[in-house]
Amino acid sequence: MRTALHQFFRPTEAEFEALWRDALFSFDASALLNLYGYSEATKDGFLGVMDAYKPRVVLPFQFALEYSRNRASTIVKQVNQYNAAEADLSAFARKYIETKRSHPYLSKTAMEGFAAIGDDLVRSKKQMESLIGNDQIADRVLDIFDGRIGAPPTEQELNALHVVAQSRIDNEIPPGYCDLKKKGVPGAFGDYIAWSQLIGLAKSKQKPIILVIDDSKEDWWYIEKDRTIASRPELVAEFLSEVGEKIWIYSSDGFLRAAEKYSKIPIDGKTLDEVSERLEGQRKDEIMFRGKPAQDSVRDAGSSTLGSAMKRAKEEGGRFDEGLEAQVDGDKPEEK
Repeated sequence: MRTALHQFFRPTEAEFEALWRDALFSFDASALLNLYGYSEATKDGFLGVMDAYKPRVVLPFQFALEYSRNRASTIVKQVNQYNAAEADLSAFARKYIETKRSHPYLSKTAMEGFAAIGDDLVRSKKQMESLIGNDQIADRVLDIFDGRIGAPPTEQELNALHVVAQSRIDNEIPPGYCDLKKKGVPGAFGDYIAWSQLIGLAKSKQKPIILVIDDSKEDWWYIEKDRTIASRPELVAEFLSEVGEKIWIYSSDGFLRAAEKYSKIPIDGKTLDEVSERLEGQRKDEIMFRGKPAQDSVRDAGSSTLGSAMKRAKEEGGRFDEGLEAQVDGDKPEEK
């Protein structure tokens, strides 16, 4: 039964060990673009793990294209979040701190801590703005995938892919149909194009694939009542049928946990927490976009710039169902 219906069951430990020993690694554009939303320590740690698998990475051309197209807008979005945080902090200061007619009155230590938050925001925003002209994250990503990106499709190949993608969207065959509402046509074809190219790369090398993807929509994941259970069984079955090898799909935090277990790469707990928090924020945003209320308040972890600054100021200055579910989060099943 496990062999006949493998797409519905979690691999055995022996199968996981073989997968991590032999598989090629690929990262979709959402996972690569999320690097711009992490703190310096988390970003460096994640890139370090990617670099450890450099000899075994592959990247479909479509993933590379989407990363390249959206890189600048992602940077600008982060800068705008710093601008919003600075504006909120200034408004708070004008209303509650600078006015001396009434409470609250803050101690000198507290005032210094408050100023440190503002200083940290300014420094961090400048660092983010510098990426527009000197993107060191892109430099590292380009180095990791140098010579490992699939060939671009010809116009004829692209037209053929569009025809198949449209048919799959019409019949809600994953992946890609969930992008129709937001991206329209032909933007919604991107996921299928990347999927087809990934299958082609794996087939040419006759290797299994570990795919890291931070797209949380249901055309990549089996989701039950807002809970991410597993990757879509249809994708796992299609990959085996087309390639003759297995695929395993992780979110970024699940990938880090599994890398620590199967490759013995040490992962800092704060890095895992930060990546998980960001993905949870994005998942809730996606639930809201689909028109479903999340169980608790929605907050994009990438936009919590003010909270991150407050945390750093405090730290630095001292002043102020088991089984299928586990494939999403490595070996730590966790409610999404």
